[in-house]
Amino acid sequence: MQRCTALDYVSVEDKSILWKHRHELASLGENVINLSIGHSTLPTVLRSVNWTDKAQVNEIHHLLYRWDPQPSKIDALQLLDAQFADHKVRALGVQCLESMTDDELRLYMIQLIQAIKFEQHTDSALSRFLLRRSLAKPTTVGRAFFWGLKAEMLGASKIEKPNTSSSVANVFEEDQYDDNYARSPKMVK
Repeated sequence: MQRCTALDYVSVEDKSILWKHRHELASLGENVINLSIGHSTLPTVLRSVNWTDKAQVNEIHHLLYRWDPQPSKIDALQLLDAQFADHKVRALGVQCLESMTDDELRLYMIQLIQAIKFEQHTDSALSRFLLRRSLAKPTTVGRAFFWGLKAEMLGASKIEKPNTSSSVANVFEEDQYDDNYARSPKMVK
């Protein structure tokens, strides 16, 4: 558990062990977490849930708000990742972010805007949180939110699908050679 991060692979065996001990992990308490692991166990246990099993999903929903301790603001960002599409998990992540200062919110604004992409609906806890905080502080948080969204929209409109007809392999086709230049390639404009 100490080395398990959001980027680490969790094997089927590890998932089984995590799920088996979910109740113990949910009640470790802040002192044990800080002394041994250093971060919330919730994101790791959530990675062990079989989201197609309704019984497991219902059980994890009951455990979410009783988790001791609740995830830190940084750990809560993991709950907004693409691997957690469940709206209750994402709502808990947003709830944990409520205590962020305006400066912290501005610091993580890019990541939060990216997390909006993983929302299933436009009316989500994350969207409402960002809009509410932006409207409360329009010159600081609002400006960061606006320009982050603007940059994201601009970036999305600039992405073009690759054109297979202009691939490198097609640059030197037969009709691009000039017999006058001993079959040397023409300059492509």
